[in-house]
Amino acid sequence: MNETQVKDKIFKAFNMFLAKDIYLLQVDANERSITHKLAEYLQLEFPEWNVDCEYNRNLVKVKQIPVWESKKEELISKLESDISQKIRTNIEKVLEGGISVYPDIIVHHRGTKDNLVIIEAKKSNHTGFDFDVEKLIR
Repeated sequence: MNETQVKDKIFKAFNMFLAKDIYLLQVDANERSITHKLAEYLQLEFPEWNVDCEYNRNLVKVKQIPVWESKKEELISKLESDISQKIRTNIEKVLEGGISVYPDIIVHHRGTKDNLVIIEAKKSNHTGFDFDVEKLIR
């Protein structure tokens, strides 16, 4: 399947979502509700693939990416400030093991490194776009 065919299937699924579930956008439903419905239509377009929402595995391990340098410095400086023990513990875990990541939607073959499409869906009022782009790159 070439890139054009993949894009056509994604647009077809998205148009089906708009035709059948526009209500979710009209009422400003939660992003997870929206991506779940879109994933259902993607599964119809990619029947030979697994389509999952918020899939957090890299083979059998939790999917993590190392903390990149710009964020590492920011996290270390937060450790030096007055923060709760819970936040301190979470920051230390991130610095030791990386950041857990899970895309909104992934079209892949589970249990392999065979990923076809990774989607980060954002509503118009979303902030944090830079982090999502960095996460997809990594």
